[in-house]
Amino acid sequence: MGYAEPDPRDDLSGEDVARKFLTMARTLGHRIERKELSVESLIPDHLTHVDQETFLTDLPHVDKFWKKKVQKARQKGRVLCYTGNFNDGNINIGVQTVDCESTLGQLEGTDNLIQIYSDYYNDTPLVIQGPGAGKVVTAAGVVSDILQIGERLE
Repeated sequence: MGYAEPDPRDDLSGEDVARKFLTMARTLGHRIERKELSVESLIPDHLTHVDQETFLTDLPHVDKFWKKKVQKARQKGRVLCYTGNFNDGNINIGVQTVDCESTLGQLEGTDNLIQIYSDYYNDTPLVIQGPGAGKVVTAAGVVSDILQIGERLE
C-alpha cells in the first residue's frame, strides 16, 4: 500500500525518520551526526538481529502491546504518532501521544508534516504537509534528483 519501506524494519527502527531529520538539520547549517540523535526504535529487542522472514513472522506477536497503547490514547482523545522534534540543536525521535484534533493528530495515510516555530510563527506554527511515501512521490523525487544532477553537469 506504500506505507512502509520494502523492509519495514527501516521504518520501525526510526532510521528513515532519523535520515530525514539529519537532512533538514544539515540543510539549515547544523553540524550534527547520526549518533547525536535520540531515536526510539519500535523493533522489539528479540527481533533486532533476525532475518526478514523471521521478523515478519514474529512481528504480529507485539500487536497486543500496541493495541493497548492505542486504546489508552483514544480514551484520552489522543492518538499515537511516530514523530520527531528538532529544538536547540537536539533531535528526538519516537512515539508521542498527540491530541486527535491537532494538525499532527489528523494526518492520514502516508501524509507527513513539518511544523515550524520561530519568532514569527511562535503561537501558530507554519505547517508544510503532503505525502511522504508512495510510488508517485518517490518517482517525482528520483526525477527531480536526476534533473538537478543534469544541471550540475552542464
